[in-house]
Amino acid sequence: MSTFRFSMFLVLIPIPAFVATSEWGTSIVFDTCEPQTLYDDYRKELELAKQLEASDQEVLRRIEVQEMLAWQLITRRVSLAEVTNQFLMMHQNHPACMAAIRAEFPGNSDEEKIARKVIGCAVVEVSRSNPDRKAEVLARLESEFECFVAANQNAVP
Repeated sequence: MSTFRFSMFLVLIPIPAFVATSEWGTSIVFDTCEPQTLYDDYRKELELAKQLEASDQEVLRRIEVQEMLAWQLITRRVSLAEVTNQFLMMHQNHPACMAAIRAEFPGNSDEEKIARKVIGCAVVEVSRSNPDRKAEVLARLESEFECFVAANQNAVP
């Protein structure tokens, strides 16, 4: 054995021996290689993935409902006030959604902020399918919004 190899052997062998006998070295090896811990971590990750999938499905369902309601508003089957009420009922049990709506849309109340969101959804939907009608739909919804705000102000003493 050459002198270099022998000196490397003398230097390198004590390091793994120290790690293997030290408390932190042992915990690193056993924490990362213990089968039960790995299995428990896997099950936790699997459960989290299921929860995220369920949450994703709920969000996608609400988006579909919003799109359907926006089309009903665009085609005048329902009023802005009715769709706003349905959006409010759909989102009121989701604090993160309500916080995002409150932060993103202007208004003096949750109803006004949600009405603005409804108008935004309708404009997006009409822009996708029939951009020529966008100005017409927006003008009509802005007029409905003004009536909606006035009616809400008169209803509050």
